[in-house]
Amino acid sequence: MPAPPKPKAAFSHHGRNSVKHVGVLRGSGVLQDGRRKTPVTYQIDVYEGRNQKNGTGVLYGPIKLAKREDGAPPATLILEDGAPLSVVISGSDEDGVDIETRGDIPGF
Repeated sequence: MPAPPKPKAAFSHHGRNSVKHVGVLRGSGVLQDGRRKTPVTYQIDVYEGRNQKNGTGVLYGPIKLAKREDGAPPATLILEDGAPLSVVISGSDEDGVDIETRGDIPGF
């Protein structure tokens, strides 16, 4: 009896459309959303694919989110080293605030 087929990976590590995990960005910083500045800790997984870097992660802290309209400008996360990172808030729950970022990610 032949072996069952292996499941396909969620991300291909070969070919033109490959996505590669290149590291994790973590530390303490400040979330700037409009006039609000909130101290946070962050953990962002950084990926590279199609000549572009992107990240998904979570911010932790006493974050109070204002209602965001569609097309609102991204918030800015000031990283531990002082570098700014533009982030889009994609959701939240009692554990933290989910964020996404694309483009230039300091340190990667």
